[in-house]
Amino acid sequence: LLGLVEDKKELKDVKDVFYVFDENMDGNLCLHDIKEANIKLKGEDQVEGQRILEECDLDGDGKVDFHEFHIAAVNHQKVMTKENLRIAFDIIDVDHS
Repeated sequence: LLGLVEDKKELKDVKDVFYVFDENMDGNLCLHDIKEANIKLKGEDQVEGQRILEECDLDGDGKVDFHEFHIAAVNHQKVMTKENLRIAFDIIDVDHS
């Protein structure tokens, strides 16, 4: 049962981060959203955003939906590691609750 609780918490954390990055709330991360998120997370230049989009956009539609984001977030071989999600979460969790 502990694994299920942790999985639910992880899913909630991933959703929270996704919706912070999804600035226009359309349910997808476009190249602009990804570039801005990467700058916030790592201070990287915007060239990195295109690589992230290409690696995470599994269906090739030019954007990253929540399903694709979740796969990247839980797969440590992808760009969005748990460490990056924690950093992003800490950015939005201003009251440390």
